[in-house]
Amino acid sequence: MSGSLFPLYTSGAFGDEIVLFIQLLVGIGFGFALERSGFARSENLVSIFYGRDFRVMRVMFTAILTAMAGLVMLSGAGLMDMGLLYLNETFLWAQLVGGLVLGAGFVVSGYCPGTSLAGAASGRIDALFVIAGVPLGSWIYAELYPLLGAFANSASMGTASLPSWLGAPVWVVAVGVFLFAGGAFLAVGRIERWVRRRFVGTEVPAPGPAPIRINPLKSATHHLLFAAGLIGVVVLGAAYSARTVPADWGRYVGPDEHEHEGKVLPPLGAIELARILVEGSQEIAIIDIREGSKEASVPGSIFVSAGDLTERAAAHELPHVDAYVLVSGDGERVRELAPSLAAHGLYATWLDGGTRAWKKAILSPPRTPEGGVTKDQVALYEERASIHAYFTDAKTAPLKVKASPVLKVAPKKRKGGGCS
Repeated sequence: MSGSLFPLYTSGAFGDEIVLFIQLLVGIGFGFALERSGFARSENLVSIFYGRDFRVMRVMFTAILTAMAGLVMLSGAGLMDMGLLYLNETFLWAQLVGGLVLGAGFVVSGYCPGTSLAGAASGRIDALFVIAGVPLGSWIYAELYPLLGAFANSASMGTASLPSWLGAPVWVVAVGVFLFAGGAFLAVGRIERWVRRRFVGTEVPAPGPAPIRINPLKSATHHLLFAAGLIGVVVLGAAYSARTVPADWGRYVGPDEHEHEGKVLPPLGAIELARILVEGSQEIAIIDIREGSKEASVPGSIFVSAGDLTERAAAHELPHVDAYVLVSGDGERVRELAPSLAAHGLYATWLDGGTRAWKKAILSPPRTPEGGVTKDQVALYEERASIHAYFTDAKTAPLKVKASPVLKVAPKKRKGGGCS
């Protein structure tokens, strides 16, 4: 969207140093808001699961509405380019399971990672155990990633958004979320009163919003802000909805994304790709275009048919990474597809030789060198044996050959005389 002002950073208004300072200020403000909202106390956080206190839902939903209204109105006014915002890709099943696991941990511990920091800053000892559990859980996940990687990257939906998924104008979806939030606020208020009367034995309501009044002079400030946000979304969103392109949201993948075009990179050999995967790089996405048999697939592959690949690239429905490695059975079909990804501003390469080369070089055990070999040959065998063991969990036989000494020839001495 030409002429857009926001987002400032990706529009080139300032550099990384200013971003770090702004992040510090935002973090301080976020922590302050959490503490003032009562999110530093585990009993307040878990009360939502018992129906006694829904402040967690109110605060989070208010934050969602505020951000959504600002984005829609700025975008509608032509000041915001939604395509320059980074959106996390959607991996449906993995994120559903992850949400359930996070929710279970929330109930058991009484904190989530962010609120545990606010709790620790407020002197809550129990929050320290949650903070210690975050790196422990991350380490366990990293150790199990070879087993969970395929599931974690499955069911990719790209940068999915409600407007593009529903095929509705942005402002219509925003109004729907506003109305849903308003109904939810009213419903949870009734639930709170019933639960507290039935199980707590008190008519005193939990801390929450003031009663809704039609008269603006008697209405609470947050009710007026809610109404103003809804009106702004309807007016600006409807008037300038043509400026927003939901399918283009989240195309941003880095600070320089809007400064370069796509490119076809040199192909990767099987050993090269294996080295990248062993290092745990998150900068590539492996896309297997084969249909039917998935034999000898590269770990972590995303399966997208050749017919859907270009369409998903055009709709920005592929994971946000630096480069895409295309894989086919023999490596020939993807050689032709790589330029089509580059045409949509992506960096694309392919696995040279396809899964046949992967099976031969990685999944098959390497042959033990025989006879006199050099140190380089020994090192190459040891690397291939370790890579084979990494991807197959196989135990390789010890090397039974030794490197032959390299013959060193002393340089000839120059004879005297003449030019030297």
